[in-house]
Amino acid sequence: MALLRNKRIIFLITIFNLVINGFVSDIYSNEFISNFGSRIWTTSEGLPGNTITDILQSSDGYLMIGTYEGLVRFDGLKFTTINKANDSLVNFTSARTIFEDSRKNLWVGGNDEGVTVFCKDSTIKQFDVDSGLPNNSIRAICEDLNGNIWIGTSSGIACISPDYEIFIPEGVMLLPKENHYLITYLYCDTFGKIWISTSDEDGTFFL
Repeated sequence: MALLRNKRIIFLITIFNLVINGFVSDIYSNEFISNFGSRIWTTSEGLPGNTITDILQSSDGYLMIGTYEGLVRFDGLKFTTINKANDSLVNFTSARTIFEDSRKNLWVGGNDEGVTVFCKDSTIKQFDVDSGLPNNSIRAICEDLNGNIWIGTSSGIACISPDYEIFIPEGVMLLPKENHYLITYLYCDTFGKIWISTSDEDGTFFL
């Protein structure tokens, strides 16, 4: 009987703690959210499309937004769309992934159009399978500690050096399926290791 009573007490204390913790968590969550305003932008406010593929704030303060209708620059008031329909200097329609490197160059990966680089010196460079990329469908971009830009595509990885030379990084061909993966994410950690996430059952690797 005493054992049963003790079990009931333990059960009630556990339930009480869960309720209190949840209540306190809700209070803090509501307080945190209440410190921020919210606003929704859609095509009605000037976006070219409502599907957002990527977003970052560039070093000059603009919000750069990736959509399937192009790269969008937002200054807080106005959306400016950049794609080949309204800018003859670029060859992409979509902006699937966006990355700014340590030299403040903006890299835009297209859905099936390779990579476009908006360089800090106002020049534009473009790379695709004819340049040496494994595939024109760009899924991820990151920079290693040597300033090389890693490009993850739907058919493997390539690197672009600071001098804009394309090469296959060491170690990639040692992966179980060599350089035949659909890359979903790339990340360079503080030790210089590149973490590679794939859609394959083999999962994640690092080099």
